[in-house]
Amino acid sequence: MGNDPRDEIWGINWKQYYETFYQEVFAEKIGLTWQRVDEISKVIIALTVSGSAISGWALWNDPKYKMIWTILAGIGALLSITNKSFDISKRVVNWTNTKNGFFKLRIKQEMLMNRMRINTEFNIEEMELEIEKNQTDYAKTYESIPNDSFSNSFLKKRTQKYINLQLTGNKEG
Repeated sequence: MGNDPRDEIWGINWKQYYETFYQEVFAEKIGLTWQRVDEISKVIIALTVSGSAISGWALWNDPKYKMIWTILAGIGALLSITNKSFDISKRVVNWTNTKNGFFKLRIKQEMLMNRMRINTEFNIEEMELEIEKNQTDYAKTYESIPNDSFSNSFLKKRTQKYINLQLTGNKEG
């Protein structure tokens, strides 16, 4: 006697769900990191560019603040160039769109699992088709993941630990 195909379908969907949830949270974490960089950059740039005419004159004449203002103005100029070069605002939008794509897919997978829980004698062929569509949607969304310098093994491990905690409720992760 073999395995019940419904158990296999459940297992396949669960694996997809886990991967989708992981990618959603990972995209959110990178997107939020870029958003923080963008916001901090914009504040420093605004302070040094628009305020330089007013604040700069006052601070420039005080020897204690002359060095601080010079460093701050230099950082502002560097951030202005970096912000444009890395197109940080676009990165925030791209990662937000990626996160939203995985979020929508995760909700579809949750709904599918709920249907399987409610009707344990679900139609196997119907569920196979839905899982295949979800796999196709996952692949399309996965292809949209941008290359990013903030993507690293530390963040990946932290994301996986967070996902495991969310799915198991285990406080030890």
